[in-house]
Amino acid sequence: MTNASWIYEPNGKGFMRGGWKCPKCNMINQNIGGQGKINPRTFIGSNYCPHCGKYMDGKEATETPPKLEIGGTTMEKLDTVHMADKINEVYRVGEQAENGAYDTYAIVKVDPKEGENPIIATVKFQKGSRNEKTSRHGVLGPELIEIVIDRLKSFQAGKFASEKNRIAIFLLEQALQWMSHTVEERIRNKR
Repeated sequence: MTNASWIYEPNGKGFMRGGWKCPKCNMINQNIGGQGKINPRTFIGSNYCPHCGKYMDGKEATETPPKLEIGGTTMEKLDTVHMADKINEVYRVGEQAENGAYDTYAIVKVDPKEGENPIIATVKFQKGSRNEKTSRHGVLGPELIEIVIDRLKSFQAGKFASEKNRIAIFLLEQALQWMSHTVEERIRNKR
């Protein structure tokens, strides 16, 4: 097995400062560069290669992310959010739906106290087409993004305003526009 860690490539093109290379497919992350001495996950934003899907745990290579079982339900940890001093982790819950997506996610406390329920929140997405009688009404992706935008705008109006928050708001608003285009395209194609 090969090591499943991002490899710093000084000749990469991420912001003219190098980039991080996947040991499996050799794809270089072009989003953000970094310095070889700094934890690569800070820069690449994921423990997964966006090209081949390789899971990077910094140890031996593995093709699947860690799993957790709570109440008989399998939960698979997502490892795309990297923040210092993380207090929560995100898990996808259960199996993939017919459309290939997961419809339930759990926010799990990193270090729960003994006897404490580690799940602090569950997000249940729409399951099935909204016109089907058997579908389950649930949250839509744009609604979650709208919540995050509102929260960031609140920070921007107070003492936590920053250029990084402004950029995040801009990018999230762009994501909402693209998601809206996708829905409009689906509606046009049904006619």
